[in-house]
Amino acid sequence: MTRLYGWAGSILRINLANCTSNKSSNGDYSSRFIGGRGVASRFYWDEMSEPCGAFDPDNCLYFMNGPLSGTRAPGSSRWIVLGKSPMAVPEQYASGNMGGTFGAALKWAGLDGLAVTGRSTEPVILLIEPEGRCSFEPAGELWGRDTAETIAALENRYGPDAHVATIGRGGEMGVRFATIIASGGAVATKGFGAVMGSKNLKAIVVRTPQRAMPEARSEDVTGIRREITRLWKGKDSGRFWSELMLEETEKVKNQPCFGCPGLCRRGVYRIGDGMQGHRKGCMASVFYYAHEMEKRGKMGEVTFYATELANRHGLCALEMRFLLLWLPGAIERGVIDPSATGLHPQNMGTREWIENLVNLIISRNGVGDLLAEGSRRSANRLGVADLLVGLVRQTGFDSDFYSPRLFLAHAPIYATEPLYPITQLHRTSAPIFKWILWMATEGSMGFLTTEKLQHLAQTFWGDKLAADMNSIDKKGAAAVINQNRCYAMENMVY
Repeated sequence: MTRLYGWAGSILRINLANCTSNKSSNGDYSSRFIGGRGVASRFYWDEMSEPCGAFDPDNCLYFMNGPLSGTRAPGSSRWIVLGKSPMAVPEQYASGNMGGTFGAALKWAGLDGLAVTGRSTEPVILLIEPEGRCSFEPAGELWGRDTAETIAALENRYGPDAHVATIGRGGEMGVRFATIIASGGAVATKGFGAVMGSKNLKAIVVRTPQRAMPEARSEDVTGIRREITRLWKGKDSGRFWSELMLEETEKVKNQPCFGCPGLCRRGVYRIGDGMQGHRKGCMASVFYYAHEMEKRGKMGEVTFYATELANRHGLCALEMRFLLLWLPGAIERGVIDPSATGLHPQNMGTREWIENLVNLIISRNGVGDLLAEGSRRSANRLGVADLLVGLVRQTGFDSDFYSPRLFLAHAPIYATEPLYPITQLHRTSAPIFKWILWMATEGSMGFLTTEKLQHLAQTFWGDKLAADMNSIDKKGAAAVINQNRCYAMENMVY
């Protein structure tokens, strides 16, 4: 019998309606679609019926890792959550991408993924153990508890080998931009926390010890690991990420995802009142910063607190950012009453203001019931859709960081992707902004010279003309290359 490397060879199919599970082979799919988003997408399009809504019991949630998950391969521990998204307008196919340890743990338990359908009559915990053994346990006492409390309780209950994916109050209340939060601070958006909530699925726990995953070409893996380490450790490599610092916060510890060297500076942070939470240098981790800056003149503990509040209740921080872009205008027009909501304009930028907004959303109280529907739906129903002009699109939001007017290769990506294609946009914008920094400072900051940028464009975008910001030449070809590269990464999953 030929030994199978990378793939465990099966996924676990779970029906919450009758608390049953069975294994099915994914061999025919894996050989053609690799893993992660590829395999999950093929399952979705083969198995989902078009009339099925995001909150219908038949909406299947696919949790899928990749063939390198759980191995020594650097940066390969990410995993995909995929299904019909309630956050999208209209509801449609979408996927979220997460890190941490959960995806690797699924592989250690002998699974390439989970397919979860149906709706439990009561709140439930899904427990997965080695060889794909599955059991269903009541979650009534955890319903209503936030994600941090739930993860801590389940890790305490099931021991150090437990890896948890759960929802907060946002998911329980069907907030369309509710997230899934997993052990180690991993987050998936696209509203799949609300889908879990609609299924009465409070959490999934994979309880399994870490085990060595066999590699078909072990020596080659070792060589690649050494090469990657050499690249990111070089002091002149330019591969270090700049850590986005917040005043009044301190790092407790680094906490990279499994198998990753941690270049993103991901870790656990703490503020003065003792609150701790995960953060990394991403716009989502500072969605409230501009308002705190205006109110307090600093980007500090209030910004941290706002993001931690969103994470604990399982709300997408980027969608919170979208809301904050137009809510002040809606309040100024009088369509949202500050007295009834506590959203007084003069208090924006304080803890109390963001607490009031979050509580409105997760309780679905008053106007919070509309805001829980997300930016586009709520702005339309409030009659202030014009406030979104120039801010929010079907694909997300435009900004100078990703605008197709500045980065011409982004135009075909926006035109062909159904949802916000952030990983594809980063392929172009991240290096070009490093070049802009070098240019703007006459070389005193940044390392990416014009010559290096052209070399990068030739190597990774197909032609050095792809880096010429004054010409449309080679931009379409570069977009195709970047799309294909990102699809490959999401199939592996890197």
